[in-house]
Amino acid sequence: MRTIKKLDDALISKIAAGEVVENPASVVKELLENSIDSGASSITVEIEKAGKKLIRVTDNGSGIPGSELHLAFERHATSKLYNENDLFQIKSLGFRGEALASIAAVSELEITTKTAQSDLGKRATMLNGGLIEISDIGAKDGTTVICRNLFNKIPARLNFLKSDTIETNRVIDVVNRLASAQNHISFKLISERKHIYTTPGNMNLLDTVYSIHGKVIAGNLARIDYFHRDIHLHGLVSNLHNSHSNRSMQYFYVNKRWIKSPFLSELLNGSFFHILEKRRYPVSFLFIDIHPSSIDINISPNKTEIKFKDEKSVSDMFKAAFSKLMENHSWIPEEKIHPRPNASDLKMHKEQSILEKQNSYLGSGDPSTKINENVSPVSFAEMESDYSNDDVQSSLQALLPFNSIYEECVKNPIETQETRKREYFKDLLLIGQVFDSYIICEDPSTNEMILIDQHAAHEKIIYESFVNQLKDKAILSQVLIQPFALNMPETEKTLLLASERALSSLGFEIDDFGPNMLLVREAPSIFPMQTSISFLEELKDMLLKTSAVDSMKSEEMIYSIAVKACHSAIKANDRLVKIEIESLLSDMDDLNNPYTCPHGRPTVVRIGRAEIEKYFNR
Repeated sequence: MRTIKKLDDALISKIAAGEVVENPASVVKELLENSIDSGASSITVEIEKAGKKLIRVTDNGSGIPGSELHLAFERHATSKLYNENDLFQIKSLGFRGEALASIAAVSELEITTKTAQSDLGKRATMLNGGLIEISDIGAKDGTTVICRNLFNKIPARLNFLKSDTIETNRVIDVVNRLASAQNHISFKLISERKHIYTTPGNMNLLDTVYSIHGKVIAGNLARIDYFHRDIHLHGLVSNLHNSHSNRSMQYFYVNKRWIKSPFLSELLNGSFFHILEKRRYPVSFLFIDIHPSSIDINISPNKTEIKFKDEKSVSDMFKAAFSKLMENHSWIPEEKIHPRPNASDLKMHKEQSILEKQNSYLGSGDPSTKINENVSPVSFAEMESDYSNDDVQSSLQALLPFNSIYEECVKNPIETQETRKREYFKDLLLIGQVFDSYIICEDPSTNEMILIDQHAAHEKIIYESFVNQLKDKAILSQVLIQPFALNMPETEKTLLLASERALSSLGFEIDDFGPNMLLVREAPSIFPMQTSISFLEELKDMLLKTSAVDSMKSEEMIYSIAVKACHSAIKANDRLVKIEIESLLSDMDDLNNPYTCPHGRPTVVRIGRAEIEKYFNR
């Protein structure tokens, strides 16, 4: 049996470093959080070889007093908290005392720092956890931390890292998260000596999002701002025309700290469940301001997860905030009409594009340098249309002057969001019906043609009506003139009869009708008879899976209602008379969200008169 002995300090430091320093991105995170807490208004991040060779973080913050510099490398030494009470009311970001010590234990670390009160700065160098020297040096106010050759002395950890591309993307993601939250700070990101982006630091979240993610993302966001008791929810979220196939563009911040939160993600996605198409997810930059004592941020070592002490209040806030957002804003998409170019036009455009790109690179070994010298708002707009890759577009957008960014942003829908008119659809001038499928209206106040998909609109009317009845526990049922008999295994019949009260809340009244038979006496009045029976069959399948009907929380249940609404709605190719169309338009005004069907497809689009006239060269 091996004997117990105390580990030496060097090994202890390397073990502690494993909790903090997982990869170059975790180093960048720790250094950036310290820079933010120092009160910096400008921070530059530079990496080489994905941060394995070099990480340099420079800020103009308060700096570290020379007399305290040696303490910055000590484990559990920090200026962010002093007693146990502070631990449960954390207001800073980089409060982990062992961060610098851990980074120094697995790299070659150098810090240059100066306070405004000092005439000279101080430089400290460390190698694999050991302090080499501290010396005076001329420096600007602030701090620069340089981390070289990360994990060079720990080959196993170095080999564990992913490819340079993956590690670089991790670093960029970390900077993106922090820059989005701290929009009063200008962040500059440089990778392999190439400028990625610079944020304006003008306290405008939209401008920050634009500079990081480009105008496609920034141009399709809506503002949200809602107070609930002592909690404040605010930020930017997708309008109905911007979604992703995954949750990677969902940013959540609690007291300006970025967090991973399946709980908040579920609330957000639930708010968009029948607004976006299935398996599409909203983009978000959402901030929650809450008293520090109402959350626990000490449940994970790197403080990226938190626990709310009152999750119900947070849930209620999300539901109310997004309900208000949908009710108060008009999000009817504006369609553009583009005349189809002929073959000669396409060939000429392609030849001109190739020639322009060749000329732009002529005489320069580094294409990005040449573009930077000649870029202008006009040339950028022309260049952008030739690129389909979002990442390339984002890199090009970083070359725009900030005044151009601002000019572009103020034209975005977020700055000109229309307030939803309560009788918008009813007041439209009805023109007629085309293809027995689409309703054509005119909005005289905006000179726009409004096209409405009659099936999608009626589907949403049925869906919201049933869901509202469900919420109010007032499902309208109809007594069947001739009760409907269902044949099923005895075990399934027993399960349905045991859930009789829950089924009654959904509009069904059932009775035992002998061996393997169930009698349906009442069904929801909003659905046709056959649709109601199909709905009951699906409820039975849900009961077999869960043994309980949770009418308010089951996504499967709500999706089933959406499908039934689809089956019950007016169909395409159904000829409608004027009174039917007018009734449908009036019902649309009563909807919480009349802009998409329950499956997330649009119900209505608008085409401006200028767009139509452009098509006819008027």
